[in-house]
Amino acid sequence: MFAQIIMPMLTPVLTGAVVTFAFGYLWYGVVFAKQWMSLSGRMDMSTPTRGAMVKSMLIKFLMNILIAAGVFLVSLIPQSLKYSFIVTSFAYIGFVFTHQIDGYLWGGHSFKLVMFDTAYQVLSFALLVTTMFYMMQRVAL
Repeated sequence: MFAQIIMPMLTPVLTGAVVTFAFGYLWYGVVFAKQWMSLSGRMDMSTPTRGAMVKSMLIKFLMNILIAAGVFLVSLIPQSLKYSFIVTSFAYIGFVFTHQIDGYLWGGHSFKLVMFDTAYQVLSFALLVTTMFYMMQRVAL
């Protein structure tokens, strides 16, 4: 029974995690690196050691797998992309966005930084849902 639940999840979840990990690298590391560093006050931050960077990236990738698995279980079971976007949007608003606003209210983050991170999260969730939905369609064939 465990294999019947887990095996259909593997390809969409791992593919979604890889795609969102790559998107995060592009967003924060290539395309908007300077803007993010300026907004987050990290302009004078030294480059982390290779070991610290590998550890952080590995933890982030594992978090992406958990997010993808949660999105799969909550929103992709009915096999409808529209339904998946609606459920994921409410989950995002209820859990992620409210946490990000806490950073503005209590953590001293600028509103611009919160909106910058929110834009990334919204696009990342949309990319994740779309990727996993289409991977599920391919696996089902």
